[in-house]
Amino acid sequence: MTEFDLKRFLNENMVNEFFLAREDKIANLSQLDSEKLKKLAQMKNNFQATIENIPETFEKTKEKILLTFSEYNELVNEVHANMNEQYYKNGLKDGICLMIEALTKN
Repeated sequence: MTEFDLKRFLNENMVNEFFLAREDKIANLSQLDSEKLKKLAQMKNNFQATIENIPETFEKTKEKILLTFSEYNELVNEVHANMNEQYYKNGLKDGICLMIEALTKN
């Protein structure tokens, strides 16, 4: 196969298959990641405890704040997951193209 044929072979389905096969392995957390996640969980708990201390006369306001916070967190998580997946896939494609170029130059 020529360089062009190999790059054409590198399609989105193949990259998706590589990503799905390795998703768990590439998602391993470092010690620093774990510490940041613990701090994030603590901040979330502090936020929720603060909201719970709002007087009952503001119950609807409290519910709205909690709902908005929950929706915000969901959206942030979805955006980050999508960005991480695209970053991995683009890096994979770039790495394969670099190897193809290196192998076909000689």
